[in-house]
Amino acid sequence: MRLKVVVPIRFEDRTIQQKVFDSLIGSVKSVVSPDVELAIESLEVGTLSIEGRADLALNQPGVMAVVVRSQAEGFDGVFVSDMDMCGVEPSRELVDIPVIGGFAANAFTASMLGRRIGLITILDRVVPMQEDHFRTYGIEKNLACILVAEASVGDLIEDPTVAVDRVFDQCCEAVDRYGAQVIILGCTGFIGIAGAVGRRLAASGRFVPVLDPNAVAISYLELLVRNGLSQSRAAYHPRSSDFAVDAPTEALR
Repeated sequence: MRLKVVVPIRFEDRTIQQKVFDSLIGSVKSVVSPDVELAIESLEVGTLSIEGRADLALNQPGVMAVVVRSQAEGFDGVFVSDMDMCGVEPSRELVDIPVIGGFAANAFTASMLGRRIGLITILDRVVPMQEDHFRTYGIEKNLACILVAEASVGDLIEDPTVAVDRVFDQCCEAVDRYGAQVIILGCTGFIGIAGAVGRRLAASGRFVPVLDPNAVAISYLELLVRNGLSQSRAAYHPRSSDFAVDAPTEALR
């Protein structure tokens, strides 16, 4: 099985790009089966982060182009590593392989573990988008709270571990004040910190699961492929065979 991970932003520095790639793939390798081959890429053109609806719109064409090419290259599924699912919905009309983002896989997994979900996100500006996700999927009644760790995507690219203390503090508030029973880390830039936060919560007497957004999503994608499942053509009508996707060129540089 071959799965593609798409980081839906542009990197200016190739060294930092490779650091993020290595960190992300390293954090999810342990949850996929031995026969799963993982590949990863980002966008050549687009914004440097996704911290709002404009970023989502601007980076979607690049994601769509990567997804179409990934199917042509023989990949069995694509995970767009973004909790706001940049380009996922339109891409599903263009390919037959399953395409997923971070939010739905994590939200529905969380719903199987507890009834009240606390989401810890990066900045105040993304909270309205993430509230919309709960409404879109009809699970707003399960939302206990969305709390902010005050860490930008740039901060997390530099070092995801700088957010551990802030995420832990917000998790404590989510549990103590809002009654959260399970925690979602609401940014895929929170790479590899869920375990550390979960252990600190347990040590403090708060026994609630903390979901790693990338690990949960890639596991969910493998589940879909193993079961021969992909997006419904009753929900995602395919585009005509001559439809082409080209990423934008200079406008976003």
